[in-house]
This record gives sequence, structure tokens and C-alpha cells, in this order.
Amino acid sequence: MLQSSTWGWAQPKDSPIEPFGFSLTLFVIAAGGALLYGFLAWQRHREAVGSDPLVHLDLTKIPALRSGLMGLFSQNLILMGVFFVVPLYLQLVLGLNALQTGIKMLPVSVLMFVASIAGSRLSTRFSIRRIVRTGLVVTVFSVLLLLTTVRPDFAEPGFGLAMAGLGVGMGLLASQLGNVVQSSVDASGRAEAGGLQYTGQQLGSSLGVALIGALVLAGLTGSFTAKVTNDERISSQVAGQVSIAVESGIDFVSTDEIQAAATKAGLDQSTTTAIVDDYEQAQLQALKAGLLAAALLALLSLASTRELPSQKPVVAASRSPLPTPT
Repeated sequence: MLQSSTWGWAQPKDSPIEPFGFSLTLFVIAAGGALLYGFLAWQRHREAVGSDPLVHLDLTKIPALRSGLMGLFSQNLILMGVFFVVPLYLQLVLGLNALQTGIKMLPVSVLMFVASIAGSRLSTRFSIRRIVRTGLVVTVFSVLLLLTTVRPDFAEPGFGLAMAGLGVGMGLLASQLGNVVQSSVDASGRAEAGGLQYTGQQLGSSLGVALIGALVLAGLTGSFTAKVTNDERISSQVAGQVSIAVESGIDFVSTDEIQAAATKAGLDQSTTTAIVDDYEQAQLQALKAGLLAAALLALLSLASTRELPSQKPVVAASRSPLPTPT
């Protein structure tokens, strides 16, 4: 899935081989699915014959553990999806360097750390389900706010607030979900639960980059082609050449590289300017599509919280002191 942005999903772009004229991506994913099915069958077989499996699959039948794993998967998917989009915007659209980009994204790390500590204390007063749902709602609104700041000029106050809100939402999730997974099993199953937890986190991170990345690159190609085709400043002949050149997909590059490529191709100044303008607009539209997808994923993740513990923590009632005998 990570290679899909390079190889293409179905239509081959830079696929090492093209089975039946399709990209290698779908065939590798199918092979991975077959291996996973074989792994599950082998674990069931070892349990049936009384051997110790790598992981007891019945653990996934525990509602709280299953919901915690889904939450960790969603958290990493959303976070890594956003972290794929934001550096593209800061570095390739605004032209910031790596250090400046890191500073702009610093509020996420700081507020995530603070919210994680605060979330641990909130768990003594509110249920885990309420805290996790609050974190997801904060994440949705933060990503939507971040989407509004994706524009040619940098909207620093709104961007900083959005990144801080994202850190708060992710921190509230992080403060609860790991504990849910580990507390759902007894001591004998915690090693396996930890393995499932790590697997869910890594799978979420990989899919976040793969899915959001593929969406951004596909949106960039489609939007750029449509804008060039409909731009009256660009002749139909040049528009056709551009469409053919980007048919298999284009990489997310800076506008300086697009301008250099157009100049090298011998295009006149007005046509070059029009192509660069169209590419800038396509960049912003593709990035917004990626952030919107991340917000929708966060919203859909609310469905996975139904099986989280909903009971408020029990607080021992204070007793009045016994009367002093006279």
C-alpha cells in the first residue's frame, strides 16, 4: 500500500512489472491477504492440537480489547495521514525548510504530551469512552480548522491553533487506549495484547500514509489535468501534451520545478505562468482533499468507541466520624 503512490493502484505508473496490464500493487495486497489468512488458519490449527500459538485469536473477542485496538489503529492512521499532508504544504507550497517545518508542527507534540498527562487524571472522574470520544471530536474540529488554513499565504494563528487542538485530541486518545488494551486481559495475556497493540499502531501508521498519500497524489493529478484543460490561456495542443505527460500520475513537487520543466519544454512565458498557476491551485485542492479525508476517518472512528468502558470510576463515599462517647 505504501508503494501504491509510486506503482499506482490499478493503472500502472512506475510498477516494476505489470501483470495482465495492471499495477503490481493489487497483486501484492492480495498476496498479503492470502498470507494473513494462512497465518490465522495455522494459529487455529495449533490451538486445536494443543500447541501454543503465537497469539490466541480469542483475545480479539474481548470487546474492550477489540475497541482499544481499533482506537489505536484509527489514532495512528489519522495522525500519520495529517503528518503526510502538513509537511507537503509547509515545504513545497510555502517553501519552508525542514527546521521551520518542525517548529510549526511543534504544538502537536507539546500539547499531546500535556493532554496525555491530563487525560490520565481525567480518567479518575470521567469514563474512558467519554474521554476518547472527546478526543476524537476535538481531532475532527482541529483537522477541519487546519483545512481552512491551507492557502497560498500562511495563516499562522489558525494553523497553530489547529495543530495544538490536534495534539490535545491525540493526547486524550493516547492516555486511555493503551491502558484499555492491557487492562482487558490478565497477566498471562498481556504480552500478546502488547503485540496486537503494536501491530495495530504500525498498521494504522502505514495505512495513514498510504491512503492519504494516494488520495493527495491522485487528486493532484486529476485536478491539475482538469484545470489545464479548461484554462483559456493554454492552447489545446499544449493542454493535450500536459494531459499525456501526467496521465500516469505526477509527484508532489514545488512550483519552481514545474516552472523549470515548462521553460525547458520551450513554452512561452504566458503559457508557463498559466501552467504554474493551475498547478498551485491543484496543489491546494489536493491537500485539502487529504485533510478532509482525515477528518472523515476521525468522525467514522467514533463508531469504534461503543465497546469502550462506559462506567464512571467508583469513588469511595466518605464516612462521617463516629460520635465520641460521653
